[in-house]
Amino acid sequence: ATDTIKLVKEKLHEKDGSVVNLMTLIFAGRGLEDSKTIEHYGVKHGNTIHVVYRLPGGN
Repeated sequence: ATDTIKLVKEKLHEKDGSVVNLMTLIFAGRGLEDSKTIEHYGVKHGNTIHVVYRLPGGN
């Protein structure tokens, strides 16, 4: 629960090669900031965090 959002993104990168800088994590309709922790957002075991990817070159 003390993992930062940035660390979660890095773990996803290790698992599937996703580009960290193109990821946005969303929980309860809010974009999660890299410097905050999972605990800060009240994420509990079993909750769903959505991953949205920006397309390179897209706006």
